Amino acid sequence: MVIAEGEKAADAASRIFPNSVCVTSPGGAEAAKKANWTPLQGRRVLIWPDADEPGAGYAKEVASILRGLDCKNISVVDFDSKTGGWDAADAVEEAADLAQLRREVMEHAKLHQSGLRPLTAAEFLTLELPPRQSILGSWLPEKGLIMVYSPRGVGKTMFGMTCGYAIAAGAGFLDFTTVRPRKVLYLDAEMPAAAMQERLAAIVQTFKEQPPADDFFRILNGDLTEFGLPDLATAEGQKEIDAEVGDSEIIFVDNISTMVRSGKENEAESWLPIQNWALRHRRAGRAVVLLHHAGKGGAQRGTSRREDVLDSVISLRHPADYTADQGCRFEAHFEKARGFHGTDAQSFEAKYEVRAGVGIWTRRTLVDAERARVVAAIKDGMSIREAAEELGFHRSKVERLRKKAIEEGELSATAGIGFGN
Repeated sequence: MVIAEGEKAADAASRIFPNSVCVTSPGGAEAAKKANWTPLQGRRVLIWPDADEPGAGYAKEVASILRGLDCKNISVVDFDSKTGGWDAADAVEEAADLAQLRREVMEHAKLHQSGLRPLTAAEFLTLELPPRQSILGSWLPEKGLIMVYSPRGVGKTMFGMTCGYAIAAGAGFLDFTTVRPRKVLYLDAEMPAAAMQERLAAIVQTFKEQPPADDFFRILNGDLTEFGLPDLATAEGQKEIDAEVGDSEIIFVDNISTMVRSGKENEAESWLPIQNWALRHRRAGRAVVLLHHAGKGGAQRGTSRREDVLDSVISLRHPADYTADQGCRFEAHFEKARGFHGTDAQSFEAKYEVRAGVGIWTRRTLVDAERARVVAAIKDGMSIREAAEELGFHRSKVERLRKKAIEEGELSATAGIGFGN
């Protein structure tokens, strides 16, 4: 496979290499990223750019893309003595013997170097690397890759949207603090636009702080796009999304099921294009938050390979005593907490409700929430055994929470003590 820079050069290259497929990409030297290079996946490739600075940049860009497509043998033609945009078409015009020219081209073809250079421990330790700041609490750092997942209808979109708007406004949320406002792109591929508009209106009223400018929180809604949001598992879909990222510092993907439509959900290899996309944005300095569904067993749905490169994984689930009339009420559990621990990684219960058009979030530790449920059950006349059965707790847990409630003055010493205990 030969890649030349421009159609005329590609035609000339096909005369020099009649047994090879010779191609180019549309748009010139600066448009390499806009081409679909996936048909070249895994192939041996010779890149013949124009002999000038834009050509050198084109070769480097194409080689980098092809490395991401598992092309193991990538060579770049470099005639050191040629300048001024000299290319394959010029070479054909000058050549008296195409077979001899082909040999000369291969002599000047150099294996592309990836730029890999291991550092010694001393070199690595002397690098001046800026510390990663928190974007929102400890679980969402700069350049963080995060997954938030839950069963349907638990509240992950409300949680994700509120996180995004809080970050854009530079405001705290559910006791998570933020250092400064940051630009957010929210990709919504599932919800009707009217429903998202209603939710966002209430969220906006939640915060006294406002984003410094309108473009600090942007939402790309599939319902308002003619063909919906593109497939994030494809190179073309990623290019479409990337073209809208701009200077955003955080990207929310809501959700994996609707944004990733190619490949097999349970197949680890099918996840690699999305993982590479997220890592590319991390290298560019952005954080990515992926919202996802839980499977029937309660874990995140699909391959566990999704979690390998993530900094944080948060599971949202309904409490054992949840009823549908309670709306958005869930427990948040940190299943992966890279770089933070202790109280920052402690599970909690959150509730969201709208009062007079304003979205209100409340939070309490899971221990406090569980104690409140035990107190309510005992005050309803249940014994310790009955409360354990009703709440789905082990009896020893109910006894421990009851004891704490008595210490806090929430129950009398005899509450819950009855026949059958």
